[in-house]
Amino acid sequence: MVSGKLLPKIGTPSAHILVAGKEAVFRKAEPILRILANYLDYMGEQIGLASAWEMVFIMHYYGMFLSLVHSVQICQAEGIPLEQYINLLGEQGKNYEKWLCENIQSGNYKETSAPLELWAGGRGQIARHAQESAIHAEFPMLVARLFQQVMNDGYGREEVSALFKVLQK
Repeated sequence: MVSGKLLPKIGTPSAHILVAGKEAVFRKAEPILRILANYLDYMGEQIGLASAWEMVFIMHYYGMFLSLVHSVQICQAEGIPLEQYINLLGEQGKNYEKWLCENIQSGNYKETSAPLELWAGGRGQIARHAQESAIHAEFPMLVARLFQQVMNDGYGREEVSALFKVLQK
């Protein structure tokens, strides 16, 4: 099984593919897969491991998105200029988070290569996985509800920073 993170990057130097399955088959296919992605991670023989690792990565980002929006709301509630938070993020090497804050600050949520609908796609799978695996499911269920609300409100083609619009209500 092959799981591609940020599919629009496939075929570019920054593409990253997670692979699981029989190692001998992976080794045989590796030269072809390297045409699609410079970064290949063989995750093991168990066929579901690539998907499991993709859920791990996605959950990391869901947490970052929600905490970032909440942090912006704290700044607003306490009168902290958003520029100060953006500068702090930049100093800590968090360029993606800085960019998302700048989107919120400018109100520019234009369509990107990774719109909200792309991020919303994994929410149900992760929530179901948590329930089926006896993992505490409150956080994935919250993510699922919020991303469903974003989709219902018509923000699916906008940047993930548009989550701010829903959480601002």
